Amino acid sequence: MRAFETGHEIFDKISNIRLGSLVTVLDETFFESLMFLNPLLSKVRHIPVTVFSSHPVETPFQLERLDVSKSLNDINLKIADYRERSGGSVIIHHYLPRLLLKVNEDAILRMLEYWSSKISDKSFVEFCTLPRGAYPSFEKKLQAVTEGVIDIRVSRQEEVYQPSFSFLRGSKPEYHLVNFPYVVKDDRLLIRWGDEFTDKAPTEDFEEVRRAKSYLMDNIGAIRIIKGSQSVEESDLPSQERLLFSHLIGRRLDEVQTMFPDRFDEILETISRWRIRRLVSVTLEEKRELPPLKPLSKRSKLALKIPVPLAILLLRLQGTYGQKRVRTVPFDSYIAIKNSAEALVHMFMPSNSELAKQLPDIETFFQEVMGRMTALEHVAALGEDPRVKPDMKYVPQFVSLTLFAGYGLRAKVKRVKPDQFEITVPDCFICRGAKSDHPYCMLISGPLQGVISVAFKESFICQEIKCRAMGDRDCTFLLRTR
Repeated sequence: MRAFETGHEIFDKISNIRLGSLVTVLDETFFESLMFLNPLLSKVRHIPVTVFSSHPVETPFQLERLDVSKSLNDINLKIADYRERSGGSVIIHHYLPRLLLKVNEDAILRMLEYWSSKISDKSFVEFCTLPRGAYPSFEKKLQAVTEGVIDIRVSRQEEVYQPSFSFLRGSKPEYHLVNFPYVVKDDRLLIRWGDEFTDKAPTEDFEEVRRAKSYLMDNIGAIRIIKGSQSVEESDLPSQERLLFSHLIGRRLDEVQTMFPDRFDEILETISRWRIRRLVSVTLEEKRELPPLKPLSKRSKLALKIPVPLAILLLRLQGTYGQKRVRTVPFDSYIAIKNSAEALVHMFMPSNSELAKQLPDIETFFQEVMGRMTALEHVAALGEDPRVKPDMKYVPQFVSLTLFAGYGLRAKVKRVKPDQFEITVPDCFICRGAKSDHPYCMLISGPLQGVISVAFKESFICQEIKCRAMGDRDCTFLLRTR
């Protein structure tokens, strides 16, 4: 689906919320979220914006009062009826705290999951507001079932209260978890961009970025990326860009294209901005011409048509993947390193520090890159062309074989939407014996995200939505396109 555009140039530059999404907005006091959404959505002109609220609120949009004392079925029918009558409307659901006082959390979550599936192919977005920490269990599960999460916080600086927002999910990768202070002035949402609060994206460097990107495109087969004259350590790059920077330095541009086929256009633009800031430079080497695209071999086509249980049996008997020995995960070593890294972070950094908050995302990024590199190694071992894009109907086979070959795990994979797959791992050893209040099995979701993105040339995200460490019966993952 296309991106949802609010008309706010800065927010739209940051956001990657897709049409058909259900988005969670967390705030401090159940006041800031609506005060943020009011000016943000004021420029949406192509469809109406409606606020469903359990109490009187100030909003420039149409206000629909919701009686939370009624049954959940009545509430569901009222909102479904409004969706149909309006022909499509951005809806702000501003009543969850009062509804949670009346109705069981799990029943509300099932309703929201149902809504998420019903609007997934629609040309609008819906927002659910919730005060952070008021219902911690519900809050974690709500974040798992919605496609985007915006976190609004208010900090006190001397006598001034400064609100800011960040994306926990739903932004472009380079802005993930980046904090954006903002003010609301004259009914305008002004976001700090550089040294000023504004709602207009800077345009002065657009032509320079376009020219730099065009140069890279014209020389893909000859360019190697090297460090520039400016130190990245002294720059204000977001953490996700710093991680990407660490994996691109020293690589040829055509290698980057092969490793990130799903994000290459976005990465080209990022490299172009780095060049302008002299964080990277490029050297020209002998140009490598790409050979003609080689179709998938008959052997691989046949392998994709074999039922998954039979394919797994063949893998067990053979013990190899192509001509290359399967590398299994050294689990004990991984857990030891993971626990040591977490202990160091918590020892030297406060629990609310930016580094401590970003540790899971840093870990996922490295695992995703590992998955991408491993996928390319196996494609080469099989003698296949890494540019070939298989049909999406083969995603379940790829997922099942990847989990068995890498971890010895058997999984049930179900296609729940054209671009969304549910993966259930009944006997996950990764979280065996562990207790956690959040999903634990990033060792599966990170690499799987990388493998499938490389294989199918589309950007996938894999999230664990149920985990045995959290008390669930099985570990369940949601794999979907970004």
